[in-house]
Amino acid sequence: MMAKRATAEQIKNPSGERIDFVVEGNPHATVTVVFVHGFGTNKDEGFNLFVDLAKPLSENYRIVRFDFSGYGKSEGKQEDVNLLKHAGDLKAVLDYTRATYGGEIYILAFSMGCSVVSTLSPDDVKKTFYVSPPSTDTETSIQNLKNRILSRPGGTVDEDGVSVYPRTGGQVQKLGPSYWRVLRGFDPIAAITKYSKKTELKIIRPIEDDVVVGNVTAPYRSVPNLEYVELHGNHGFTTPADRQALIQELVRSL
Repeated sequence: MMAKRATAEQIKNPSGERIDFVVEGNPHATVTVVFVHGFGTNKDEGFNLFVDLAKPLSENYRIVRFDFSGYGKSEGKQEDVNLLKHAGDLKAVLDYTRATYGGEIYILAFSMGCSVVSTLSPDDVKKTFYVSPPSTDTETSIQNLKNRILSRPGGTVDEDGVSVYPRTGGQVQKLGPSYWRVLRGFDPIAAITKYSKKTELKIIRPIEDDVVVGNVTAPYRSVPNLEYVELHGNHGFTTPADRQALIQELVRSL
């Protein structure tokens, strides 16, 4: 049973911008799972990852998927985006979810979305799942992102101006100065350690991650109060077998 699509007019972020979202799944569920997408994508996530993950959960759970400001169908300029602004988007979605549906809230975050959740460190979230989290070393994350941008024809990096990132799907993503400034001040281990004290936290890392390369997420293992699992797959778990294994892991954990 699929819940009716909600309208974006119902959610505005702290900047007054409309956040576009969909509500799916069991309208009578006592648990709502909020999906938090990654860098430069939208509520469907790359290669329809969130669409595929939502399907097996829809019978028992209410699903909320939304676009961060500046992306998808949400309002806002990409040049204004940073972790703190996205954290404000997420807070608005969580506040709306609590007020509208009640019950427990779970979070399922992917890639950069994991950093947004850690930045916000929300209260009263029963379970949290981080899929394909970023590196534990911020400078490594920044350098890898710069390398990806500059590897694309027409890609430019300007930390004091507007960086231009041509994506493989044909879109052109833009990053303003605050993106780099806020990211440089982000400490992944400190943020996740704080958040892990509030929620049942599970990390699912793809062994063949082609975006977060190397042994740069292993330090997450040292954080108390979280479960760390590795599954075969690339960053987006794009092959059918790997995606199915991820789905099975999430279903068991929920």
